Amino acid sequence: MATALVLSAGGMFAAWEAGVWKSLSHRFKPDLIVGASAGAWNEWMDSATARIGLFVVEVPRLGARLVRDSEITWRHLAATCTTPFGLPPVRIQGRRYVYGGLLGALPLWAAQEMGATRAIAVNALTTLPFRVIRIEPSTELGSVRDAVCWSRPNVERWIEQGERDANRVATSITM
Repeated sequence: MATALVLSAGGMFAAWEAGVWKSLSHRFKPDLIVGASAGAWNEWMDSATARIGLFVVEVPRLGARLVRDSEITWRHLAATCTTPFGLPPVRIQGRRYVYGGLLGALPLWAAQEMGATRAIAVNALTTLPFRVIRIEPSTELGSVRDAVCWSRPNVERWIEQGERDANRVATSITM
């Protein structure tokens, strides 16, 4: 059974995801890690032990593109975090790509496409149906403004909350 750790988009809420992974990394090692937007950046926290994937959206046709392992460049990482109406698309091999979360903040489909038969979804925003162990914030993380503006106290609070939230559900994760 291939287990994927799936990390959602979420702007600065990715700090909460970091707290979740800080706790979970002591309990299991995923076979693959998939992320959208800020979740794609977080997947690099433990990329040496798992296959990785991120997704970007080609514009203007709005086609999802899954980029895997050694195919991933700094341009793909930049593209998956371009916010709609905030940052321009990133040109990669003659095509323009933007924010992966545009078509879905939690890329469970990408984990399945990479061969996962089970997913642990770390979701700072929304979720879709798929065999999922849900880890979501136990309390509101903050406003939309908090998700896009740097605040050291918020980041520290979200990491701690992420650890607490992961500990709360960690007993349901068995390998």
